[in-house]
This record gives sequence, C-alpha cells and structure tokens, in this order.
Amino acid sequence: MDILKEKMKNDYGFELEKYIVYPIGFRRSKFVWPGVLLFLILMTFYFLGQYDVLNITINFGFLVLGLIFLVMTPMALQKGSKYESIILTTKYLVKRLSKKEFIIMDYDQITGYDMTSEGVIIEDNKNKIFIKLPFFRYKLGGLLDILKAKGKTFNPDNDFLIRPIKIDIVDNELIINDVEKTDVIFVKYFEEYNKLTPGFLEEIIFRNSVINDSITFEGNLEIKIDSFTVKQNHPENDKFGRLVAEDCVIVFDNVEIKSLSLSNRKTNKTTELPNKINEISSRIKDGVISDWRFSKNTIKIFFAVSVETLKADFSFDRVLIGWNKDTEVKEKD
Repeated sequence: MDILKEKMKNDYGFELEKYIVYPIGFRRSKFVWPGVLLFLILMTFYFLGQYDVLNITINFGFLVLGLIFLVMTPMALQKGSKYESIILTTKYLVKRLSKKEFIIMDYDQITGYDMTSEGVIIEDNKNKIFIKLPFFRYKLGGLLDILKAKGKTFNPDNDFLIRPIKIDIVDNELIINDVEKTDVIFVKYFEEYNKLTPGFLEEIIFRNSVINDSITFEGNLEIKIDSFTVKQNHPENDKFGRLVAEDCVIVFDNVEIKSLSLSNRKTNKTTELPNKINEISSRIKDGVISDWRFSKNTIKIFFAVSVETLKADFSFDRVLIGWNKDTEVKEKD
C-alpha cells in the first residue's frame, strides 16, 4: 500500500490512512507446483545423462516440451493478478490493477453507473472501473450504499436515499453516518483542509490577504485565500506565536446582505449594488482584503480590486475557517 499512499499524497494531496482492501481473487492453477517439480526431475535426469552420471539419454527437444507442458501451460491457466483488488477509502474508490497501476475515482466526481448481467461499470470523466457482478453484490454492499447516498447510481428510484453522509473506516469496517443539516458545510470541507474550525473569526488577521477564488452555493459564501495570519489563541495554533497559514478558505453560512457598494478610487464615485451574494463572489477574485470589522454574526469587509473597492456588509449564521499549511512567525527580539 505504500505505493498507493505516496501516489495519493503526491497526485491528490490526500493522506491515505483509512482504507479497506477487497482482493478480487487470484486463482493459482493446482498444476503449477507439481508441474515445476516434475520438470526439475526431468531436467536433473537430462544433465545426469549429459555428463554420463547415469546411462540415460533425454533429448533436448523433449526437455523443451516438458518446460512448455509442465510449467508454462499451468502458469498460463492462472487467473487474475495477485495485486488486483478494490480499495475503499473515505473519499476515493480505487481499483488496483498491478503493483504500480491504479484507477482512482473521487466518489463525488463519478459521472456514470451501469449494472449489467456481467457486472457494474463505474466511470468519471477520465476512467472506467469494471467490477464483476457477483463480487460487487457479495463484497461491495457498502460501496453501493455510498453511491446511492451521493446520487451516483443516477436512478430516480434511489433519489429518496440521497443525503449528506460522513464516511469512516474503523477496524476494517466501513461506517456510513448520516450528517445533520447543520454539519453539511463542515463535511464539504473537512477532507479538503488539514485544519478546519467553525468560528474564531476574531483570531484571524486577513489584512492584505489575496483572494484566489470565490463562489456562492445555497446561500453560503466561500472565499479561497492565499494566506492569512492566525493568532496565538486560535485552537488550531499549537505554536508559541502567530502562524502564517497558506491555502486557506473562509465560508460564511446563510449570508444575508445588508449593503453592497463599489467605490472607484480614481473617479471618487461610489455605486450602490444589488443586495445579492453573487455580487461579492463575482467581483473579488484576485482582489485583496484591505480591511474588515465584525461583531458577533455580522461583518463589514473591504475588498480592493484594481482601482475599485467593494464594501460588503452582511450577516451570517456561522463561519468556517480552514487552511492546509502553516509556519510559525518568528517574533523579533
């Protein structure tokens, strides 16, 4: 599994710690070892005859036929690969084809599912995984439960099973837990970010943080940020001083806009914008957070984008803050 762990870390940024391996089955021919043994005996008599140790003559062509029929043919009758297996993780479906070859699919990125009399075909935008039907039915019931919950069977009859879930693996057992609606946002991000905490907005310094991207979904505002500073009292800060966090995200849940305005520093003109959340996400990419003020569940935040400054004043139910890397700030003596 070390090869797969390294591949998932390097290619997907995913630490593979919890997984279940389901060997697809490697059927060794029962004739392999008897055939090898007989061939070794035959080869021994051949060389003993060649060196006149025994008064036996075995034709070299007969030895070659022995190799073909006693060794190569039984080995060819073996089915499958000893490495071939299905691996379930908390985020990815993996089919191992050989020692170093894998097909890796994010459950959420699956685009096709088809069950035939031969087996099940699961696909994403790049690859297909085929699993024989008996193996799928008797070994991978948990995978089917995951696909149904995520709406990846693409069967309207299963739509009532679609729901947010949290996947866990404990003692080689797949555990699927339903997630309360209040935890849906947390589940959306907890596997993407190494550090993730609801609240503690007061322990974050955003000044001059660059906005990498921003989207809205279901009344929520997601802002991806290159870096920000984490104060010492933040629960995820286990250092003695402040941290500079990188590859960050801040998510405001259930945003209600109070006011939006756009100021042009060249013309000194200010334009009032519609109180729509997508007015924020569509304007702030590559901008900088120049200032912010918050009180309980409200915030006024200023985004500097080129010659314009967007001032957003809104309320929210809660905030989620996360990041992937951090380094401690060395305080000057």
